[in-house]
Amino acid sequence: MLIVFLQVCIYNVETGASEGKIAHSTEDSLTAVSWSPCGNKLTCGGNRGNFYQCDTKGTVNDSWEGVRVQALAYRRDGKSILAADTHHRIRSYCFDDLTDCSVLQEDQGIMSFSIDESDRYALLNIANQGLHLWDIKDHTLVRKFKGVTQGFYTIHSCFGGGREEQNFVASGSEDTKVYVYHVKREEPIAVLSGHGRTVNCVSWNPVYPRVLASASDDGTVRLWGPAERFRKQDRQYSSQLASAAKIRRNGSVENGANGVA
Repeated sequence: MLIVFLQVCIYNVETGASEGKIAHSTEDSLTAVSWSPCGNKLTCGGNRGNFYQCDTKGTVNDSWEGVRVQALAYRRDGKSILAADTHHRIRSYCFDDLTDCSVLQEDQGIMSFSIDESDRYALLNIANQGLHLWDIKDHTLVRKFKGVTQGFYTIHSCFGGGREEQNFVASGSEDTKVYVYHVKREEPIAVLSGHGRTVNCVSWNPVYPRVLASASDDGTVRLWGPAERFRKQDRQYSSQLASAAKIRRNGSVENGANGVA
């Protein structure tokens, strides 16, 4: 008999030291995790029906039985947790009052999902269908993006283009490429080639939104940025960001205005 025992390990990123492990029982298979916005708790789960809320040391504070979790994300309120399950749906759960409700339903498996900064839109990677954009406030499918090759591998997509206006999305693909879209267009605005196998994860740089990272089953991480002819403009933008950060730290600018750029 082969027993697969998957646990969540928590590390201190500054020291590399282990802070704790989450494993409620030997039956656990924890494959999804999400931090709360405040950072003092996290939720984790797996497709064996394990669904927990824990503190930062790994102590299980709450549990929900029978939810076979594929992916997780906290809402901005820090109380509601969205969970994609094996019934091709996303439901919202609140451990405080043990309530749950339906958010959306797909007709194929939800392999992964992410939520934008506005807390209104969700980006889903769907088995055999690719990338879908949902309005989770109105419970409506907004757009199906074209191009991404998605079978049953877990591929992670993300919103990007700046924290305030996340007008772009990116996704990996089983055809070894990275696809970039504007949220209002179903066709890609860029297709990035360079990896040798499935691209399973992408992430926009939160400080320099013109930089995108991708990870692949070929064992590499690639960084993508503007073409050479656009890099002067990018350096100017970076300089503006640095100046804005300095203003925020000092609370003033050289002309004497208080806290106003």
